[in-house]
Amino acid sequence: MKQVIGLFEEGKVQKLFGMFVGSDMSFKDDYSYLNENFEDYKKLENELPKSSILAYMESLTPCCLAPMISHDIFSKEVIPNPGFYEDGIFIFLTDFLYYFKNYEIGIPYEYENFLKTKIHSK
Repeated sequence: MKQVIGLFEEGKVQKLFGMFVGSDMSFKDDYSYLNENFEDYKKLENELPKSSILAYMESLTPCCLAPMISHDIFSKEVIPNPGFYEDGIFIFLTDFLYYFKNYEIGIPYEYENFLKTKIHSK
């Protein structure tokens, strides 16, 4: 997870995750330091059930969509509606939700702790 300032709102400090190296949505040039390795997410073992995390994340509405096509970095299958979700101080790609659904990866522990307050308060 990387800290960014002003990605969607000037001066706002946010935490970006799930921007995988090799994806169509990955940053290039000056922002390439924000990209993360997919393999690192395979090592994350979350306490919350995947079904609860998925239900919560699927209830979010993307804050912006990109006018492009994104592809799975492994199968090259088209990933629909590339864009970003913003959840409090956290930002992640719509692609991340696709990968979370279709591969055995976890979410960053800091985001999981944030979700624990959201999921248990419902």
